[in-house]
Amino acid sequence: ERFQLCVEWGWAGGDGDELECLHRLFEAWAARTPEALAIVSAQGEITYGELDRRASRLAGRLQRLGAGPDTLVGIWAAPSEDRITAILAVLKAGAAYVPFDPDYPVPRLATILQTAPIPVLLADEELLRRLSADHPAVVVGLGGTEETDETDEPAEPAVAGLASGVEAD
Repeated sequence: ERFQLCVEWGWAGGDGDELECLHRLFEAWAARTPEALAIVSAQGEITYGELDRRASRLAGRLQRLGAGPDTLVGIWAAPSEDRITAILAVLKAGAAYVPFDPDYPVPRLATILQTAPIPVLLADEELLRRLSADHPAVVVGLGGTEETDETDEPAEPAVAGLASGVEAD
């Protein structure tokens, strides 16, 4: 399976010993095919170049909010171009993301945000209306077009999952 992923499918650089980060692969593809369609949805169409620019802007904002290595960023969004942008942005910022199901009960999400080390939450504008402010996370609405700086060099991004009764270190 490793051979297939790394060599046959070309998901690794060089001799297949080292896998390339997802956001780096995406950036390389966006640089090669910036005008190709990356997403086609009910919201519209987005090219690889535009998706990469959006993710870079959001990553810069996340870094200014303190996201980086050893930082968790929550993503509470329905399947959409905004969720894809958020995932790429978190990886570009060098942080790890914790995906939250949009159907999570709001009290459960609030409890997680109060107890887990998640300093930033990216959320759909529609979902934000349901969330109260009694948690320590900085909440950033998705879907904005704010122009911000590009990212600094990230290090070792990841995805993290939190389960009931398990504390994150």
